[in-house]
Amino acid sequence: MGQRIIDLDELVPETVDVKMGGQVYKLPGDIPVPDYLRIAKLWDSLQEEPEEDGDDPRLKQLYDVVLELFQREDPKLKSLPIGPKRLGLIVVTVFAGLTGEEEEPEGKARKQGGTKSTKRKTPAKSRSSR
Repeated sequence: MGQRIIDLDELVPETVDVKMGGQVYKLPGDIPVPDYLRIAKLWDSLQEEPEEDGDDPRLKQLYDVVLELFQREDPKLKSLPIGPKRLGLIVVTVFAGLTGEEEEPEGKARKQGGTKSTKRKTPAKSRSSR
């Protein structure tokens, strides 16, 4: 009787298509843990302590990490057509989706008596830690 092998490669998509500015870009289907942790740390930091004047180096760092992920699938890519709002959408929507997280609607969290910290969308926390 042979040893059973569970092929985790079959459970993770190879790439994910993302449409921005009318063009389709590709992201890796799985984000390396160090990159994911950098994204989560920067995102949480920006949510907890937003910069008043809009000139925040953490935003540029977050953009650079996200660009590097897109460059894994397209090494010639020099930039992404995104601003801060679209960057936030990428972090919250795409990365949460890649990890299988589902975000609760803001209204539902409020009805349950959630606080700002429990309603905040972040790719670093799963539903089980809420």
